Amino acid sequence: MESAAKRQQGATFGVYAVILAVYFVIPDMGYIAPSLSAIAEQYGVDAGSASYLSTIVSLTQIASALICGLIAGKLVSRKLLLSIAVTGMAVFGVMPVFFSPAAVPFWVLMVDRAIFGLFLGFLQPIIFAFVANVFSDENKRANGYGIGNVAFNVGAVFASSAGGICVGIGWNTAFWLYAIGLVVLVFVIVFYKEPLVKMDDEPKSEKARITPLAWFYMSIIFIAMVLDYPFFTVFISALIDHGVCDGVMGGQLLSLFTLVGIVVAAIFGLLFKNLRMKILPVACLLCAIGLSVIFLGIAVAESLPVVVVGVCIIAFGHMAITAGVPHCVSITCTPAVASAALAYTAMAMNLGGFVSSPYVQLVTSIEGSGDYAVVFLVSAVLMLVFAFVVNMVAGKKRGDKDVEVR
Repeated sequence: MESAAKRQQGATFGVYAVILAVYFVIPDMGYIAPSLSAIAEQYGVDAGSASYLSTIVSLTQIASALICGLIAGKLVSRKLLLSIAVTGMAVFGVMPVFFSPAAVPFWVLMVDRAIFGLFLGFLQPIIFAFVANVFSDENKRANGYGIGNVAFNVGAVFASSAGGICVGIGWNTAFWLYAIGLVVLVFVIVFYKEPLVKMDDEPKSEKARITPLAWFYMSIIFIAMVLDYPFFTVFISALIDHGVCDGVMGGQLLSLFTLVGIVVAAIFGLLFKNLRMKILPVACLLCAIGLSVIFLGIAVAESLPVVVVGVCIIAFGHMAITAGVPHCVSITCTPAVASAALAYTAMAMNLGGFVSSPYVQLVTSIEGSGDYAVVFLVSAVLMLVFAFVVNMVAGKKRGDKDVEVR
């Protein structure tokens, strides 16, 4: 009881300051996404090549998430590792401001982005574990992840808005925005406190392992990223191809997704308290419905209002998954391996986002005409099937508990 009380002492202003600051800076793509076409023009490469400046970040984050699971809290303290990560993110994020296409070749810019991704990749698994460490109560922990996802979505709105403004100034001006990592560093140094009792400190009376159920929860976020992520990559192209709206309105629909995500994240604690582990199959079902409505709105009805409804539904489901899976993983496996499990969860998220690109290429190549709207139909069907699978597995009973807590 005393140790649990000590853990709860960390639930202070400082705890929430760290959670909000780190989550805010994680959505990095919005900073340079508006500048990709200008970068392509400056370097004389096509748009596809320029897009790798974003995808290579996701790829290298997978490696750092794996490394984090092995060393965080074991060989290196989480506070030190997080401090190094946000510093490296700021340094390598800002570095392209000083690049000139005439003096610095495109491959150097790619290497810089890859190193940036390595540092950025440490943030998510560390903050996942931090939330799990400081909140022993499941409902308070759910609130912690929900608050973090509010900050994530607010950060995404800020990133896309600020990035759009910066591209009007210069092709590499947006890279200055990564200096915000230095502000996060101040929050980490001042407010981050290692919990007095950590998940990894539990006596290992039995062989510690990540439970099969935890691995299954990780697969949920991987599959959700593969099937939902085309919304961020080919959604606007599909809208334009079918004459539903122009790119400006498409961008506003992406902002609507983020705004709905903020609402979902804010009430996630309440949702989990009432639905428990069933929140995951419900979220998957909502994603399936949202994807199907988007397909109908684009390819069948060619109706913007229908698409808007679909965007709201998929946003609700997707954000419930991204907040719910880390929480479910943290309370399903043994405390001794929870930190590693959360690192693997972050890795699954990034891997799913990376795999979504070849998934889109596979679907469109099979379909033949290159109609991106078909991707949403296929994703809807696959997600519907997966929702039933998740419903059968998630929330498996163990005694009087909803989850396999060990």
